[in-house]
Amino acid sequence: MKPTNRFSRWTVLALATTFAVPAVQASNATTINTPATFSVAHNAAQASNLLKEVRMLAMQVSSDTDLLALSTGSNRLHWETHLTYLNQAKDNINQIGAHLETLKGMRGSVHPWQQEAIDRIHASSLTAARHTESALSHLNENKRWLFAPSYTRDLNAIQEHSEQVRETANNFLNYASTKDKLGALQERLAYE
Repeated sequence: MKPTNRFSRWTVLALATTFAVPAVQASNATTINTPATFSVAHNAAQASNLLKEVRMLAMQVSSDTDLLALSTGSNRLHWETHLTYLNQAKDNINQIGAHLETLKGMRGSVHPWQQEAIDRIHASSLTAARHTESALSHLNENKRWLFAPSYTRDLNAIQEHSEQVRETANNFLNYASTKDKLGALQERLAYE
């Protein structure tokens, strides 16, 4: 009698059941809301809201310093106006820093894309903060010399790095939105 490589119907059914039950149990385990899953979802939502605020604050810093940088060559704005705008930029950068501290505290319990956004934004916001301090220091010491190369470089760097913060936050938030839309579309297509 020749050996065959066939399984009986009952053997196939028994094997299929053996492999199918753990797969069903595993898929059910992912849909159950455990406290850890809820915490990640809650922190991820909070992180997204903070990133939206960071984006808005960075846009304001970028706008204010762009106005100052454009006016340095023509000396159209008074030094007190520069001081006002730089202090607003400093306050907004400090708020960005406070949001980043909160984000860094929850970094381990948010989505990987949010972790990457936090890391990238942190570096640019620190650079913007250093240049803001330098510009304020220059302004306090040299009120009338608004066209100094170092002051102009500081203004341009603040504007550039705050724009990087805004753009980075915006790109990652757009990524999340697109990812959510794709997931929803995949679910709709799977059930049609």
